Amino acid sequence: MDTLSCCVVLKGSSTYLGFPNGEVFINHYPNDGMASGGTGDVLAGILGGLLAQNAGDFRKDIKKSGLFADKSRLFEAICLGVMAHTLSGKFAADSLGVRAMTAGSIIDFLPNAFNELNQTTSR
Repeated sequence: MDTLSCCVVLKGSSTYLGFPNGEVFINHYPNDGMASGGTGDVLAGILGGLLAQNAGDFRKDIKKSGLFADKSRLFEAICLGVMAHTLSGKFAADSLGVRAMTAGSIIDFLPNAFNELNQTTSR
C-alpha cells in the first residue's frame, strides 16, 4: 500500500481497511443481510460522499500533495463511512430482518446511523 500510496477497503464478512501509513483496521460486525447485491455499491457511495465533503478547496490542496492535503482527514472519512455503513445495516436488520433487507434498506437507515454516531461522539 505504501508504494502506491493508496487506501484499501475490502468488504466481506469483516471489512478490512488498510492505509499507506501502515495502519490496518478490521471492522468485524457481521450482518448476514449485508451479504446481498448492491451493498458494496452503497458503501462506495457513502465513501464518495464523505470524501467529497472533506476534499476542501481542490485548487489549493492539489498543489500541496494531491486532492487531500491532510491525509488524516482522508483516513477518518473512510473509517466513518465504513462505520456508518455497518451501523445502518444493523438498524435495517433490526427493523426488517436480515432476509428482508436490501441495499436500499441500508440507504434508508443512514440517517439513523449518522444520528447514533453523532450522539456517541458528542458524549
